[in-house]
Amino acid sequence: MPLNLRLKLQSHILEKDSVLCAQKGQPRSLLDANEIVLEAVNTLNEAMLSPTKVTFSVLKGRDGKIWGDKTELELAVQNLLKNALHAVSSEKNPSVSVSVHKEKSSGGSPRIVISVSDNGPRLSNEAFEKLSSVLSSSKIDGLGLGLSIVRLIVENHGGQLEFFRGPENGLKAVIFLPKADENPGSSE
Repeated sequence: MPLNLRLKLQSHILEKDSVLCAQKGQPRSLLDANEIVLEAVNTLNEAMLSPTKVTFSVLKGRDGKIWGDKTELELAVQNLLKNALHAVSSEKNPSVSVSVHKEKSSGGSPRIVISVSDNGPRLSNEAFEKLSSVLSSSKIDGLGLGLSIVRLIVENHGGQLEFFRGPENGLKAVIFLPKADENPGSSE
């Protein structure tokens, strides 16, 4: 596909997705972050997109409650998992893991943290910086929309998406979401 056509397609898709993700008043449900992650992992493992199985550790108990749209959040986690599986596809001993835990933000508010880690090759500084860029892809046939959509979904849920490089190799993508106050009056 010619570059100018690809750029137009990327812009059109991203514009439509940003409008959909940014609509206020979308119904939110009280969700369990563990269940979101387990569903995303099971879906990918069942689809057998990769011989690498994703390992996971979840938050103990029922303390991982968030307000959100189940489908959107599962899509976000699945996208990060697919990227991690792609990154380790040429590794001798590939490893992809996902975890859920609770922590306090720098402001002291409780939040739920979903981390997707892999042991893929170390990204160059340029490639690492591009992770936060819209419409940038390292995949030959990629449109560069996946992480942009993940970021839109996460931000629409009042969260943040951040990336961290491993000391020698690998990458960790981290979704930070506000922990739900289980009082129904506190939803958006």
